[in-house]
Amino acid sequence: MIRIRMSAEDLTCIRIGSGLGPEIEAIFALEVLRGSANHFQAWRKGVRKRLSLQGDLAARLDHLVRTPGVFRDVLRIWTGDHDMASGENTMPLRSHAEARALVRAFCRVAMAPGWPAIQARIDAETDACRQIAGSAGVKTLLSSLHPRIRWQGRCLEIPADEPSEVVLDGRGLVLAPSLFLQSAGEMLVNAEGAGNSVPTLVFPVRFDPRREVLPTGESDGAIAARDRQQSLGALVGRTRAALLHAVLDESTTSELAESLGVTAAAVSQHAAILRSSGLITSRRSGSSVLHTVTLLGLHLLRGESARQAGHLTASGARLMARA
Repeated sequence: MIRIRMSAEDLTCIRIGSGLGPEIEAIFALEVLRGSANHFQAWRKGVRKRLSLQGDLAARLDHLVRTPGVFRDVLRIWTGDHDMASGENTMPLRSHAEARALVRAFCRVAMAPGWPAIQARIDAETDACRQIAGSAGVKTLLSSLHPRIRWQGRCLEIPADEPSEVVLDGRGLVLAPSLFLQSAGEMLVNAEGAGNSVPTLVFPVRFDPRREVLPTGESDGAIAARDRQQSLGALVGRTRAALLHAVLDESTTSELAESLGVTAAAVSQHAAILRSSGLITSRRSGSSVLHTVTLLGLHLLRGESARQAGHLTASGARLMARA
C-alpha cells in the first residue's frame, strides 16, 4: 500500500493533467501487450502485425515483456524516479540506454499511429475529472479515481506490492489519466523524465467496453480509407464496392472472380451495373474482358462529393440501387 499524506495546502494545489505523453503510455502498454483483456484485443492485433514487419524489435520486446511487472523498472529508468519502489532490476536488458531506445522504438510502432485518438480519450477523462472536482470537490474526485484507491482522512491510499509513504509537504499533486495503465495507480515522485517535477499519480481511464472502442493504432489514412469503403458499400453494395476497389488496377473478369470469391457470372452482372453508372469501363482483349475504374469512379473511391465528381445519371443511380 502506498499512502500519500496531504496537508490542506496540498489539497489546494492538486492539478489534473492530460496524460504524460506517448512514451509513458508505451511503457504502460508493455503490460497490455502481454495481457489478454478483451477490450485491448484489436489494439494488440494491430501492434503485433506492425511488429511482425520489424523482426529484431519484435524479438527484443517479446523477450522483455515475458518478465511480469517489468514496465515498472522501465518506467523508473525512463523517468529517473529513483524514489519508486523497484528492488532489483530484473529487466533482460544490458543498459538503461538500451531500455530508453526500446521505449522510443515501441512508441513509434504502438502509439504514434493512433496517438490522436488515444490523446482524445485521455483528454475526455481529464475533462470528466475537472467536472467532478468543480461540482463535488477535490475529495470526491480523489475517492472516484479508481475503486481500489481510497481517501482516508488526509491520506490517499493506493494498492502496491511494497508499502511506502509519500509526504507531499506542500508540493501538491498532479493527477494524470492513462489509457493503458493496468494497475489501480502508479506514483511518480520525482518524475523529471515524464515532463513533470511535481509528484504525479497516474490512474487508469475508466473504460466501458459496452460503449467504447479502444483505438486500434491504425493510421488516420487507414481509418479514413476503411470508413470510405464502408460508406461506399452502404451506397452500392459491398460486392460492387469491393469490385470498384479491385479495378483500380485493370483486371479481367476471372481475376476479379478469384479475388472477390464470387463466380465470373456474378462479376459480369455487378460490372454491368457499375459500367451503366459510369464508374467503370470494360473492353475486350482476346478472350478476356478487362475492367478499369473511370474518373468518376475514382472520385467516388476518394470520397469526393458529387459536385466535384460530376452527377450520376438518374438511370445510373437507379441501377446501383438495385439488389
